[in-house]
Amino acid sequence: MNNLSFCQDTAPIFQYIGKFILIIKIVLPIVIIVLGIIELAKAVTSSDDKALQLAIGSLVKRLIMGIAIFFVTTIVSFVFSLVEIAVPYLEKAEECEACLLHPNDTDCKNYVKIARDSISREGLK
Repeated sequence: MNNLSFCQDTAPIFQYIGKFILIIKIVLPIVIIVLGIIELAKAVTSSDDKALQLAIGSLVKRLIMGIAIFFVTTIVSFVFSLVEIAVPYLEKAEECEACLLHPNDTDCKNYVKIARDSISREGLK
């Protein structure tokens, strides 16, 4: 029987999700900038005031979405603090939080190693 907590058992999954979030936080601003430049260039070259206003409005919406992605880490931290308070038996939620917010950190890598070692020991039994 496995003696690890849920977060310790699933640390590799949370690490992959954390890496995905990290990639999104890098790629999304680049995509927003490129698409914004293209759309504004089209609107400027068309010499249409309405098209220019629509392009600026669209760019503002994209910028708001891009900024919102950076609040994901704050929201995740807040949710985990609420969960730790509300669910007393979930005492090891810091593993989940560490791997979601800092997937390349030493702590997360240690949690993943512990989980993989546990799984390999379970497989040998």
